[in-house]
Amino acid sequence: MRRLCTCVLVVALGGLLVAGCGASSSSTTSAPATAPSGGTSAVSPTTSLSPEAMVKSCKDNIQKIPRIPAATKAKLLGNCEKAGGDVRAQREVVHEACEAIVLQKLPAGLLRERALVVCRSGP
Repeated sequence: MRRLCTCVLVVALGGLLVAGCGASSSSTTSAPATAPSGGTSAVSPTTSLSPEAMVKSCKDNIQKIPRIPAATKAKLLGNCEKAGGDVRAQREVVHEACEAIVLQKLPAGLLRERALVVCRSGP
């Protein structure tokens, strides 16, 4: 049960980071995305943010991730700066954060490998 909760947390956090790193276009749509392994949905961004606001939101969300190594957190925060208004770079930050959480929270094994697949295949 605890492992399932951790997986749900990983997917939810990924959704939170994606919401914080939304696209900068003037029109947005909101449609839930389904995770491949558990049927859990992530929330798509519903508002348009300036590149500066996206960087701040990204950094704020990275700071909220509990118990990841300081070096990993510093790398992710640096990647937030680079991402700015670039949607592709923002997705990379989300994938890296997801992987960092999985590697920190889940023991080696099939569950970890499945969670990493989810991290790498997300939006």
